[in-house]
This record gives sequence, C-alpha cells and structure tokens, in this order.
Amino acid sequence: MIFTSIEYLFFLPFAFVFFWTIPSRYRWIFLLIISYVFYMFWKAEYVLIMLVLTIVDFFAGLKIAGATSMHSRRLWLAGSLVANLAMLFFFKYYNFAATETNSLVREFDSAFRLPLADIVLPLGISFHTFQAMSYTLDIYHGRIKPERHIGYFALFIAYFPQIVAGPIERAGHLLVQLKERQVFSYEKAREGFFLILLGFFKKLVIADNLAVYVDQCYGSWDTVRGSSLLLATYAFAFQIYADFSGYTDIARGSAKLLGVDLAINFRMPYLAESVGDFWRRWHISLTSWFRDYIYKPLLTAPAKCSRALAVFAVFLLSGLWHGANWTFIVWGLLNAVFYFLNEKLIAVKPSWAINPFLRPLRILITFNLIAITWVFFRADSIDSAVGIFGKILTQYGGSGSDGKWVAESFGFFWTGMLAGLLILTAEYVQQSRPELVLRMSRMRSVRWTFYFLLTYGAILLGNLGAKQFIYFQF
Repeated sequence: MIFTSIEYLFFLPFAFVFFWTIPSRYRWIFLLIISYVFYMFWKAEYVLIMLVLTIVDFFAGLKIAGATSMHSRRLWLAGSLVANLAMLFFFKYYNFAATETNSLVREFDSAFRLPLADIVLPLGISFHTFQAMSYTLDIYHGRIKPERHIGYFALFIAYFPQIVAGPIERAGHLLVQLKERQVFSYEKAREGFFLILLGFFKKLVIADNLAVYVDQCYGSWDTVRGSSLLLATYAFAFQIYADFSGYTDIARGSAKLLGVDLAINFRMPYLAESVGDFWRRWHISLTSWFRDYIYKPLLTAPAKCSRALAVFAVFLLSGLWHGANWTFIVWGLLNAVFYFLNEKLIAVKPSWAINPFLRPLRILITFNLIAITWVFFRADSIDSAVGIFGKILTQYGGSGSDGKWVAESFGFFWTGMLAGLLILTAEYVQQSRPELVLRMSRMRSVRWTFYFLLTYGAILLGNLGAKQFIYFQF
C-alpha cells in the first residue's frame, strides 16, 4: 500500500479512530494485525518471510541474553545475523551475484552456469532486516534487555508507518514506545496531521513533477542534449530528497497520530558544508546504523583497520545496501572519495572550514559533489552514467526531438523546482528561527493557512496518481 494512494487515505483514518477507541491493552494486537494487512496489500505471501525472521530474532535475543558463555552468545548472534543476511542476499543479491559469476566463468569457456531465480524483491526488506539485526546486536553488546513478549517484538519489526522505507528504528526507541500506555495528545495529533500534509506536498508536487522531466532525460539520455541532462541531474537531486523526506514525513506523521515519535531522518542535507556533513544530515537512521554496527567495530576490533579503510567499507556497504547494481557500488565509493577530498582540503587549509564568508561556497561545492554521485544512483548502468557525464561535459549529442519534449515537460520541471525551493526555504526558517515558527504555529489562523496551502497545492499542482516512492525498491 502506497502512502499517497486512495487506499491509504481510508486505511489511516480507520487505524486512527479504531486505535483510540479500543481499550489500551488490546491496541498492540490491533496495530500488529493492521501492520501485517498493510504489508500483505503488496504481496501477501511475503509476510511469511517477516514471520520467520521475527521468530528467529525473538528467540535469538532471549538466548543471547541468557547464555552463560561468550561462545554461546556469539553462536546465537551469528545464527540471527546469518538468517537475516541469507534472506536479504537471496532475494536482493542472488541474481546479481549469479549473473556476474556466469559472465566471469564465460571468459574461461566454462560450461558452469548458476541458475537465475524468478523472484520479486520483498518490499522494504533492507529496512526491516537491518532493524531486526540492530535488536540482536544491541542485546549482545548489553545496550538493551531482550523483549519477552513476542507480540510486541513482532509489532516492532512490522510497525506499518516505517516498515517499508524507515526510519530504521532501534528497540530502545521504538519498542519502548509501543509498550507504553498511549494517551491521546491533541498537540501530537496536530503535528502528525501537518507532517502528513507536508509529505504529500513534497511527493506529489515536487518529486512526482520533477520525475516527469528526469525520467524522460535519463530514459533517453543518448538523444538528449548535455544541457538538458545537467538540468535533469539537478532536478533529480531535488526529486530524491522530496520523495524520500516526503515519505519520512508521512511515516512520522502517521506514527504521531498513533502516539509514537519516529526518529528524524533528515536535517536539511543540501545545506551541508562537506560530504561528511551531508551524511550526518541525510538518511540519518541508516548512517547511524552503519556508524554503530560497522564503522566503530572495525576501528575497535582486535585486528584494527585504518580509519580510511573503515570509511571506504561503510560507503561500499551503503552502496550495496541500496541495490544490486554496479551503479550503486560506484555511487558509494564516489561518496567515500569526495569525503576524503573534503577532509584533505580542511587539513591543508583549516580556515576553509571555519570562515563564515565561505559558507555559501562550501554549500555550493558540496551540493555539486553530491549531485555528481546522484548520476550513478539514477543511471541504469555504468555505461549510461559515463555517457551522461560525457554529454554534460561536452554539450554535444543533442537531437531535434529534444526540444519538443523538453518544452512539453518544462512545466513539470519548473513546478517541481519552484515548489522545492519554497519548501527548502521554509525548512531553513524552521531550523534557523525555531522560536518564530513555534510562535506562529500557536496562531490558529496561520496554521490553517498552511493546511489550506499544502492541501490545495497538492491537489492543484500535484502530479496525481499513486506513484511508487523511490526508496520502496530498497
């Protein structure tokens, strides 16, 4: 079920009304049922994957906590991690690995071939497997106690607002809230309603309008002029931010309507002053996951690796996490390269990082470095990405058909870009002048003006239709 679909517009109000109507002791059962229904709306049989991993991780957590020796603790942790990673590998990476292996052995004229599996990627599998693994890892490291109620644990894994595309929650944050007796808060519900409206506006008006221009440019890049591809690359930077942060806004808003606060996943990433700063602002729940469970262990393990190697490992794994394609691997490694280039510049010229007059320049450079990496993220193949860069740099290769469809889709482009700039400005004011925003939010006339503008803006300017969120494929 897509957040911007008609089905969800009926599903969420039903969940909201029923949740606050039934006795509190039954609410977890209701939430678990509708979470499974929400997931099964896409492909019902794949809920069995979630059930199996839920049972495995629940009992693994109990065994890890109750183990009397480090050897046993490690065995139970390994069993949990292997189960999750094996499921993730089979559904997400097996065909990619098999195809690459077959291409390699073909070079040696070998008759050996790995069969390809006819499988559909389960919705949000990367998100809920990482969430489950964080649970057993936190128990192993003594950060949390195991949950002894399998129903609450199942709800932690399947909680519908964030199961598909995050934020990736930790048990110490989400599971604790799910077990609390929720008391209805008008303020929290109002904030949730506003976040949902904002998310719809970002998705329908910004992301889905820009998608028209981006999809046509990148889909036929070999017949498009370099200038159009450059505009499409910048448009995609805005599209993916509005698409993903819009999803997160709807997820956080939906959870708030049910009394739960999900983690903040974005903090104005395009105002970052370095690539490292960008990754502290973008997809924060994934970045912190890699920091806590990959980066820090690599630096503190008995066979310590260098910081540079740990950073490259994290970005490589981040690329793989996003998809089984060489484009994502290159995307991750490019981010690592730009991360170190930023650090070297600061080391050679420390004044660069602290001079306030250079802040706009730092932001501009960082945005363009990130935009370069987005080319590989969006392109279908390495060859396509290289071809796109070639056209952007040379400005050659345009065709007569370019002008016709560019003129037809430029309305979508400008609608999305102007709305994107408007939202970025509003987010900047919200973070730089929080006291002003708080004061204005207490004024009913101001609040309802924003509600009206977001609602009618989405209806009048939105590219309507239930289009998939970009991060649903991960």
